[in-house]
Amino acid sequence: MSAKKYEQKVQDTQQIFCFPRSKDLCHLEISLMRKAMVEVKNSKKEFKAVLVDIFARDENCFIKLENKLSEIKVPKIHITVLYFQLENPTIPIIDPNNSKHSQHIADSSTIIFLKSQAPTKILSSVHKLEIYTPQRGNIGPNFNQYRDCTDIAVKLAFKLNNLQENLDHKAIDKAKAVIAISNNPLITGISFNFNNIPVRIKQALNDVISDSLNKIFEVVIKHIKFYIELRMIDISSDLEENIISKLTIQDEH
Repeated sequence: MSAKKYEQKVQDTQQIFCFPRSKDLCHLEISLMRKAMVEVKNSKKEFKAVLVDIFARDENCFIKLENKLSEIKVPKIHITVLYFQLENPTIPIIDPNNSKHSQHIADSSTIIFLKSQAPTKILSSVHKLEIYTPQRGNIGPNFNQYRDCTDIAVKLAFKLNNLQENLDHKAIDKAKAVIAISNNPLITGISFNFNNIPVRIKQALNDVISDSLNKIFEVVIKHIKFYIELRMIDISSDLEENIISKLTIQDEH
């Protein structure tokens, strides 16, 4: 199939799911967002994190298509977290992986909510935010694999609902729940690069486990760096990763 014909096929398929193309949301996505809003209002909770499925988009914001048990391509599903705050009309949107993956939701915020829900507005991080980055090709349920976006989103929602903290879209990376879940050293403040080892237990639902693990990391890495500076030991990054991996051999779902 020629590139031109393939592009036309993609466009024809996307017409089924999205009107019009570009950054505008599909009717289904808008419906899910509105439903989430209604359910939160009915719950009357001060803070509420809600998971909402959206269609994954490419760099041009077109819906991504993938094969599912057949030659027919279907839209790829992504998931994001909306954090409702009762006394705040703005709703931070938290993407479990990369904030750019759900930026189009915030861009289309004005068409999501009805006039009766004004001035409600969805806001995304003001800068590119990568909360959790899995290693490509190594995503799954095993202890030596990285978690998928749904797994991370669920953990984020649970922790946000447990902590019940105020959240500003300008400082999503400062939220305790985000720091606890993240494997990005720029967010965690821990110098070890969690991108090299899954460390699945760091995303444990049990806050005591995840908090204790973070403290262990801080102490171990602090001592490693101290001895390196004194030239008392010669330690490579591979050995550092091996030490950390020994501490995280057990998985916690």
